Amino acid sequence: MTTMPTNHHKPRQPDVQSQPRNVTRAGYVTHQYQKELEKLIKNQWKQMKPRWFLTIQWTPPARSFHVAVEHSKHFRNKLLCSVYDCELDKLPDMNERCRMIWFHEKAPDVYGRIIYHSHLHMSKLPAPYRSITDLELLLIQKVKPGFRSLQHLFRSKNPSIVIKPWKYNHHSSYNLKDYYRYRHHQDADLTLDMSKNSDLIVTK
Repeated sequence: MTTMPTNHHKPRQPDVQSQPRNVTRAGYVTHQYQKELEKLIKNQWKQMKPRWFLTIQWTPPARSFHVAVEHSKHFRNKLLCSVYDCELDKLPDMNERCRMIWFHEKAPDVYGRIIYHSHLHMSKLPAPYRSITDLELLLIQKVKPGFRSLQHLFRSKNPSIVIKPWKYNHHSSYNLKDYYRYRHHQDADLTLDMSKNSDLIVTK
């Protein structure tokens, strides 16, 4: 069983839980799996209060969940290292810094191919990053340079990144829709990013 990630350069965090694994042998999710996962996700919002909800369209598009995870890892590392002005292995523990939870959703493109975009639920950043404008400037100046899969950030039509204030009624269950939309597909459970990209903790 895979455990929830913490910063691997820091002491192990307590009460870390793995993703529920109620899937059939063929890879289709079960109703019980969906309910357990919904509980797991909603419990995150009791542990953290997200400030921002980001939608990210990778360019070129991510053609697999794994690619979306890798892009998100690069995004996360560049952003956090810039904000906290330190090397990756010197980042504060998740309880002492901005926390992130990632989801990667699939959808057909105009050619009918399945591609993945990402959603980031992010808690507030330290000063001076208070507003959407502050966050946009941070992404433009610190995250985008050298990031080949992050182009056309804030163009007026089809921007790569859309930033919105996080609202519980709209965003707390936002990423559950794929589990129901694709519940009869193989790998339908692949939405929540369970890698070290996400700061997931569940108290027992």
